[in-house]
Amino acid sequence: MAEVTQLKRYDVSRINWGKWFLIGVGMLVSAFILLVPMIYIFVQAFSKGLMPVLQNLADPAMLHAIWLTVLIALIAVPVNLVFGILLAWLVTRFNFPGRQLLLTLLDIPFAVSPVVAGLVYLLFYGSNGPLGGWLDEHNLQM
Repeated sequence: MAEVTQLKRYDVSRINWGKWFLIGVGMLVSAFILLVPMIYIFVQAFSKGLMPVLQNLADPAMLHAIWLTVLIALIAVPVNLVFGILLAWLVTRFNFPGRQLLLTLLDIPFAVSPVVAGLVYLLFYGSNGPLGGWLDEHNLQM
């Protein structure tokens, strides 16, 4: 005869403080890494007031750069969407010569982006960056 197994009950009222502490620390570090450079950019941009920013936004070179960015995005996004879906369909449905090479080429942007991001953070937090002096004073090295 089949035995009846009893469901194990979990105490949902108990809070796992260690888990939430680690999540909080991770969120604070992420916020610091993302927000400090962004705040620094805005502080530098608006350090001489709002008028220079508005004048730069009205500059013909700036308007051309914005227009070019929008135009390229309007072209690149649909093209990437079509080719991305096509390539995803091909590599999941078929085995063909060169499939591994194609998958390798598709992974290259994921490998390059962290290098570029690392360079940006090194320039920001490095010895010549805006926080470099403070880090050097406190004997913190990048």
